[in-house]
Amino acid sequence: KVLKGAARKAETPGRRKAVRDCRRYIDQNWEGIMAYWLYPEARLGVSAEAHVSHILAARLSSRPMAWSARGVDRMARLRVAKAN
Repeated sequence: KVLKGAARKAETPGRRKAVRDCRRYIDQNWEGIMAYWLYPEARLGVSAEAHVSHILAARLSSRPMAWSARGVDRMARLRVAKAN
């Protein structure tokens, strides 16, 4: 109800679209949102693996090359330091 009202009161078409997109996101993820609150013991607390994967994939997938173990380690450390 709150988001429907916000969409109606939005002053610009862009703002209206942003509110609709937010509502759609919440609707599509409602089960996960509820699971987060209903089962606190299952909360992992971090998403480090996803972040690291994203940071490394940006370099390793877009311009693939052969990497030595030492080179991958250094590149990974630099990209993580930059992201942090």
